[in-house]
Amino acid sequence: MTLTAAQLEIRKTRIGSSEIGTVLGLDPHHTVIGLVARKTLPQPEEAPSDEQRWGHYIEPVILAWGADHDDLALSFPGTLIHPAHDHVCATPDAIAYPKATPDDKALGRVQEAKSVGWYLRGEWGDEGDDAPLRYLAQVQFEIGCARALNLCGDYGDLRAAVGGEPPRVYRVPYDAETFAVLVERAREFVDRYIVRGETPDLDGSKSATEYVKQRFRKQARPELLPPDDEVRALYDLGTRNEARGRMFLADAEAAKNKIKLRIGEARGIEGVATWKADKNGKRTFRWVDPPAVEAVQ
Repeated sequence: MTLTAAQLEIRKTRIGSSEIGTVLGLDPHHTVIGLVARKTLPQPEEAPSDEQRWGHYIEPVILAWGADHDDLALSFPGTLIHPAHDHVCATPDAIAYPKATPDDKALGRVQEAKSVGWYLRGEWGDEGDDAPLRYLAQVQFEIGCARALNLCGDYGDLRAAVGGEPPRVYRVPYDAETFAVLVERAREFVDRYIVRGETPDLDGSKSATEYVKQRFRKQARPELLPPDDEVRALYDLGTRNEARGRMFLADAEAAKNKIKLRIGEARGIEGVATWKADKNGKRTFRWVDPPAVEAVQ
């Protein structure tokens, strides 16, 4: 589902249902630090990939198939904010009601549609509840929000078209204890990274590098900062791992990211590294006199 600008604004200070899997560490395609960046830093506009665009076209078809197959009427509630937990929101693809009794909200079922590439078919089991945990958590989040607003009953349907096959349906029952855990994990994330503004642990991943780059886009101060023991240790770790070759570049990049965080908007750290901006404002990181180390064969 494509979110509107207003829906994205709502999610800046809240955890949405599609994000709870990332908060839990269940999503292999998204990281906590990437989520923090999206919540707290300006983001460049990026065109959706062809796969994402295809999903936007095919997901309404999956919903229509499910409604026709199960004789349901669909309602589209938009983004829901939990009335008791202001840091929790959800945007179900739809809520379905029996056509015979469309006004009986207690019989409503959250609907979540997924278009799944054939190369991911191994993540999806038979119909029932054998679906990826990140999506089961998403639907649980959606049921909890919709149920609190008296929009549905105790179940949701995760409908997945895997590799172009007709959709499978995974019935997700509401579990109050599970939902309470999800709400608490979302609260911890919001409190730590949005309210208190803490920095997530920096590693050598692309998302960590982008986070530091986005946070300190400008070199606003000309000075070189004094080094300390922690920075010197990072210098040693980073330069030696960089010299050892490709197998160690992730460790080198992690050290760089931590040093960039310490540099911030300054020009660099004396005797350690510079992160200077050129005339166009683009910043380039350089070690100061890195030691020569033989590459590992």
